[in-house]
Amino acid sequence: MNTYERFQKMKIDFACFGIQQLAHYENYYCTPNDAVIIGSAGVDGIHYCTIPEFGEMIFAVSPMNFGDCVHPIARNFEDLLRLLLSCVDMAALEQCYAWDEEEYKAWLIDCPATKEQAQALAAIQAEFGLEPMEDAFAYVKHLQREFDLSKIPYTEDYYDIDMNPAAPKPAPEWKVTFRGDFHSVDQQGTPGIPVQTNKEFRWAGIDWVIPEVYACEEGIVVLTLGKIDPAEVRKYMTGETKTQEEIERMDAECPLNIHLRCAAKVNGSDGVYCGGSGMAWMPPMPGEGSGYDDARWVLEHYGFDTNYAWIINRDNYRWPSGTRPELNSLDVTITQRPVSLSGAHFKTPVDGNTVKVQHPLSGKIYTLTIEDLKHEEADMRNMQSMGLEFPTKYTQMEYRIEPELAARQYRIMDCKQSDEPRPMKITRAEGPAEVQINGETAAIGIIGGADGPTAVFVGRPAGKTSQLRMASSSMCFEHVDEVEWRIVFLEKLHDDITVQVI
Repeated sequence: MNTYERFQKMKIDFACFGIQQLAHYENYYCTPNDAVIIGSAGVDGIHYCTIPEFGEMIFAVSPMNFGDCVHPIARNFEDLLRLLLSCVDMAALEQCYAWDEEEYKAWLIDCPATKEQAQALAAIQAEFGLEPMEDAFAYVKHLQREFDLSKIPYTEDYYDIDMNPAAPKPAPEWKVTFRGDFHSVDQQGTPGIPVQTNKEFRWAGIDWVIPEVYACEEGIVVLTLGKIDPAEVRKYMTGETKTQEEIERMDAECPLNIHLRCAAKVNGSDGVYCGGSGMAWMPPMPGEGSGYDDARWVLEHYGFDTNYAWIINRDNYRWPSGTRPELNSLDVTITQRPVSLSGAHFKTPVDGNTVKVQHPLSGKIYTLTIEDLKHEEADMRNMQSMGLEFPTKYTQMEYRIEPELAARQYRIMDCKQSDEPRPMKITRAEGPAEVQINGETAAIGIIGGADGPTAVFVGRPAGKTSQLRMASSSMCFEHVDEVEWRIVFLEKLHDDITVQVI
C-alpha cells in the first residue's frame, strides 16, 4: 500500500489544507490529457493531479492563469505531505511558482496553522513518521525550474483559441525572402534556398549559433541567434522607475541588449549590407501567456529550447558581384555597437575653471576646462500648434577637453531631465520662426519621451575653433543657477569576432 492509499484510509478531512476530495471532478480546458485528479481547491477551478507520463509527480492546475496553468509541486505524495508539514496549506504550493522567497515567507507569517490544521498535521506525522520539508520553497522552485513544461500533454481544448485565449498560435508557413521576414505572412519575392551551417561559437559571454543562411536572388540572408540564461536577464526587468543613468547602465549590462552589428564576406568579397531586423525571446513569466509569437516560431522551427532567453538577429547582404554566385565561403564579422558608460558628475559653476573626470574602464583622466557659461532661451513658437507650452530656458556650457576626444566617443549631459510641457495659457498669433541664439541660427534637437524632453543639443555656429565644445543643459521654464552635469563615454565592451561560417 503506497503513501496515498494509506492517507486515504485515515479519517482526516484534507479540505483543511485547501484541497477537497470529491466523488466527481470537472475537467477544464487546461487539465492535462488523461490526468488523475486527486483534489480541488474549490475556488477558480484550481485542482491537483498526477499525469501518467510523469508517474507520481503532483501538479497544480490553475485555469485562470491563461497560458501558464500547470506547474509541478511535489515529486510524489510523500513529499507533498512533508511540504504541508512545512507550509500548512496547498495554496502556498499552488502560488509558489509566482512568488519570490520574501513573498513566500510573508505568507507563512500571515497564515499560521489553525487548530484543525495543527491536529491533522500531528496525525500525519504520527502515522507516517515524516519530518517537515527543510526548505519547502527551495524544493518547489527547484522542481519547477528543472521541469520542461512543454512536455505536458493537453487535450485539443487547450489549443482552441475560444477556450483558451492564451493558446499558442500555430506558426505560418516558413518562408525566408530577401525583403521579408521569417514567415509567409505578407511576404513578397521568391524564398531563398536554405544552406544549413549550424555554426556555433562563443562571443561576449554568450553561446551563439548560425543555424542556416538563405541564398536569395538578390543576396544572402544570415540568421544569428544567441542563447542566454533568463535569470541573467530578469534581474534587469524591474518595474521600478529608473533614472536615465540607471537605464543606460542596465542597457549596457543586460545581455539581451548586446547591440550587435554584422558584416559579411561572400567568397572573399564584402557583401553589401542592406538592412536587417532583430527580436528577442524571453520565457513568459507566470500569467503572461505565450507571447512573442514571431520569436517563438523561429525557435521552434530550429528546435531550440524556449526555456532560455534568445537574441534573434537577421541581416541581409547583396551579392558582391550583383548576381547569385555559387556559395563557396562566408565569413561573418560581429561587432558591438558602442554603449553608454556614465562617468563623473560635476556641477557648474565650478571652483576655478577645470574639472577632472575619469574614464570608467581605462581609468584615464580627462580635464575639462570651462570657458563660458551662459543662460540661453530657445524660441519654441513653432511648436505652439500642439497646444502645449514647452520649456525654453537652458544653460549653455563652452569647454575644452584634454586629451582630445572625438565627439562620437563621449557626450556631456544634464543629470536632470527637462521640465515636462504644460498646457498653454496664452495663444500667440505669430507664425513659425527660426531658433535664434546669439544672433546666429543653430540647430535645436529635443530628445525626449514619455517623461518629456531630457536634453538639448545645440549645433556649433560656423567659425568656432574645433577644440571648443558646447553642451546644453535640460530645458526648464526658469533658468537654473547650478547645473549638475555628467560625462558619458561611448565604448564597445567586447572585441570584434570573425566567424568562418562556410
